[in-house]
Amino acid sequence: SSILRFSDAIQARRERARMVALEKRRIEEAEQEAKARAEAAAKAQSSEEESSYETESESEEQPKTLLKPVFVPKNKRDTIKEKEQAEIEEEERLKREAERVKERASESKELLVEKIRTEKEAETKEAEEDSDLENIMPDDNDDVNEAEEYELWKIRELKRVLREKEERERQIREQLEVHRRRNMTDEERRLDDERLDKLAGPKRQKGSKIRFLQKYFHRGAFYQDDETIAKEEVYRRDFNEPVQDDLIDRANLPKPMQKRRGQFGFMSNTKYTHLTDQDTSNLADNPWAMKNNPTQAKLLRRGGGMDVEVVDRPKPLPK
Repeated sequence: SSILRFSDAIQARRERARMVALEKRRIEEAEQEAKARAEAAAKAQSSEEESSYETESESEEQPKTLLKPVFVPKNKRDTIKEKEQAEIEEEERLKREAERVKERASESKELLVEKIRTEKEAETKEAEEDSDLENIMPDDNDDVNEAEEYELWKIRELKRVLREKEERERQIREQLEVHRRRNMTDEERRLDDERLDKLAGPKRQKGSKIRFLQKYFHRGAFYQDDETIAKEEVYRRDFNEPVQDDLIDRANLPKPMQKRRGQFGFMSNTKYTHLTDQDTSNLADNPWAMKNNPTQAKLLRRGGGMDVEVVDRPKPLPK
C-alpha cells in the first residue's frame, strides 16, 4: 500500500509538471502570435502611408477629407417632426416681429401727426391773439376777400400818413425851438435851461474828484440816453466814489506805502507811482506860465484881434 501511495504521488507530480509546461508553452505561443500580428500591422500601416502619400502627391488637386464619426446622445437627437416644429415656431416668431415693426411705424406716424397738429394749433392761436395789424406780415395771396383787404390797406395807409405828419411837426417844433433859443440873451437862456432841467427829471450826479492813486472805473457807453438815466437810478450814480481799499487817503501814508490797490507788500515793485510825481517842469519860473509874459504880449499885439481876451456874445438883431 505504501508503494502504491508513492507511485500515485509521483504520477501527480508529473501531471502537474506537464500542465505547467503546457501552460508555459501556450503563453509563449500567444506572445509570438501577438508579436507577429503587431509586426504585420506596422508593415501594413507603413505601406498604406506610402500608398496614400503617393496618391496625394499624384492627385493634390482633389484631396479627400474623412469625417470623424461623432456620437450623438439619444436626448439630443432631432427627429423630422421636431425639425418641422422648430421651423414653424421660427416662422411664427418672424411674423410677430414684422407685426411689431408695423405697429411701431404706425405709432410713430400718429405721434408725428399729433405733434404737427399741436404746433399748427399753437401757431393759429398766437396769430389770433396778435391784434396789432402792423406786426402781421402782409398776405400776398390773391384768393382772398378783396373788400376786406382793401379796408385793411386803408387803415395801414392812414397810420403811415399820421406817422409822417407827426415827424414833420416834430421837425418844425425843433426848428422853432432852435430859433427861439438863438434869440435869447445869456440870462434868459440860463433861466430856460433851469426850467428844462426841472421838466427833464433827475439827472446823473456830478462826479466827485478822484483821490490820490484811486482806481478809475468807466461808467460805460451803453444805456446813457436821457430817458434811461431818468428811469433807472443806477445810471445816475457817481462812478468816481472810492470803494474798498481806495477809501484810505494814500496821500497821508508814508512814501513806501503809497502804492496802488493790491501792489503794496509784493516784491519787485517799481518806485514810480504816477506822472505828476515825475514832473520836472518849473511852473513858477517858466516864462510861458507867467501872467505878464513879454513874449506872449508881443505875439498878441502882432496877431489881429488876438489881444482881445474876452469876447461878448453878439446881441440879437431888433425885429
